[in-house]
Amino acid sequence: MKFKTERLQREWVELADRGGILVAVVATVDAAVHLVTGAEAVMTDMFRTEQEQIDLCEEMGLPHYRSVHEFWRGADFRSVHWTPEQAHDIVGTVNGQFAYGGRFVVAKIHQKGTAQHLHCQVPPASRAVIWRGGK
Repeated sequence: MKFKTERLQREWVELADRGGILVAVVATVDAAVHLVTGAEAVMTDMFRTEQEQIDLCEEMGLPHYRSVHEFWRGADFRSVHWTPEQAHDIVGTVNGQFAYGGRFVVAKIHQKGTAQHLHCQVPPASRAVIWRGGK
């Protein structure tokens, strides 16, 4: 896996040391991107401070909202080089392995911030993410 910045690489090491379901989700994204595209996944965002989230909302012209990134519950990946079919397969692979529950999904392609990207999120620790064990 590649990282947009050195900070992201340090955050990944810190998260991996902590363990948790987001580590498994990120590893699944990395494997799926490699399998589907033959390329390495590129992480573009993970942790944000509250001030970074406020600044991002202002930059996008949106009212401030809390983000899963502020709580070590989200990770974003570059998707601009993927075909729509590749993006569909990668998202399907991740969501086939993990269920968020309710109206949310673990992985989706969306346009927020500066570019379209793969966004992954996991629920708060008080809610279990179901690992589907592969299909």
